[in-house]
Amino acid sequence: MKIRFEQSGGFAGLVKRCEVDSATLSPAAKAGLAFLRSPAAGGFESARPTAKRDGIQYTVALEDDDRLHRVELPGGDVPAPVLPLIQELKQKARPT
Repeated sequence: MKIRFEQSGGFAGLVKRCEVDSATLSPAAKAGLAFLRSPAAGGFESARPTAKRDGIQYTVALEDDDRLHRVELPGGDVPAPVLPLIQELKQKARPT
C-alpha cells in the first residue's frame, strides 16, 4: 500500500509531505494505520478536521488496489493508537 502524508498549517504555514510504502513502516506505525482503517475508528471517511487558526493539520491518504482512502486529523486531536504512525511519517516528511 502506498501512503501519502501531508502536514500543513502552523504559524508559518509550512507544508511537509512524504510518500511511503506501508511495508517500510515500523510495527507500531502499522498498528496505527490498522486502527485508522478499523471500524472502531470509523474508517478513513469518518474523521473530520477541526479548523483552528494556525493549527497543525495532518492528512493521511492510503492507496490500495486502485482505491484511495483519506483522513484528516487536527494536530491536537490525534488518537493515541495513531500517534506512532504520525510521528514516523513526520520524520520522513520534507518541506515542499
